[in-house]
Amino acid sequence: MDVTILIVEYQCMDQVSTCLASVRKWMDALKLECVVVSNSEYSGSENKKYQEELACEHYVASPQNLGYAGGVNLGAKYASAPLLFVLNPDSILPDSSVVEMIRWFASSPKIGAIGPQVVDEKGVVQPSSRRFPRPWTFIFVRSFLRNTKIGRTEYSRYFMLDFDRKYKRSVDWVSGGAVLLRMEAFRNINGLDERYFLYMEDVDLCRTLLDAGYKVFYYPEAEVVHAGQHASISLSIKTIQEPHFRWHISSLWKYFRKWGVN
Repeated sequence: MDVTILIVEYQCMDQVSTCLASVRKWMDALKLECVVVSNSEYSGSENKKYQEELACEHYVASPQNLGYAGGVNLGAKYASAPLLFVLNPDSILPDSSVVEMIRWFASSPKIGAIGPQVVDEKGVVQPSSRRFPRPWTFIFVRSFLRNTKIGRTEYSRYFMLDFDRKYKRSVDWVSGGAVLLRMEAFRNINGLDERYFLYMEDVDLCRTLLDAGYKVFYYPEAEVVHAGQHASISLSIKTIQEPHFRWHISSLWKYFRKWGVN
């Protein structure tokens, strides 16, 4: 087995089916196993139906919604390959470019995680690799303060605007929506920190890998399409009332308590 594909879903099984179809089409040069973890708390009959339809090696129905970190950790227990490719359900492979990324990564034992180039449905490159945030980062990058001098400086630093994303390089962190992990490294750091229900678990993962002596890489020669709109923190009254905002704030609090302000 070359690589385990892991998808954690919540109320979006149709997207899982589309994602897996693209994986099977474009990664047929590798020996794959697919693991799907459902956080949706479907009924027994629904889970049986989805398991048969997806025809994946392991379909895991979580007894409750474990959040993203908990779902990934649960699915990783079923992985038998040395590499784990974690994909968001709404991700699609447009071609076979990830195969070369996987082969390059397999031969680079000092790298613990690597992320492909992520584009939206129009082909616009997304900032899927970034520098570590500071406590004030989101105040400047998600509000009108982005237009101030200090806001523009922080925005540029955080989103790595000084970096030409045509070239692979080591980075602080890559998005957990499409990340290839070395199982040895993943197990050495005891997986994702499940104190994060949603958001910041990928930042924490990469920082923990770096702290353990591994490298994190961005690999733009491989491409993944992520057409879904990522729910992000902003400073409007309407957004403050939404669960995603509260989850994000909670995760930020936990992250900076753990790692400090640097």
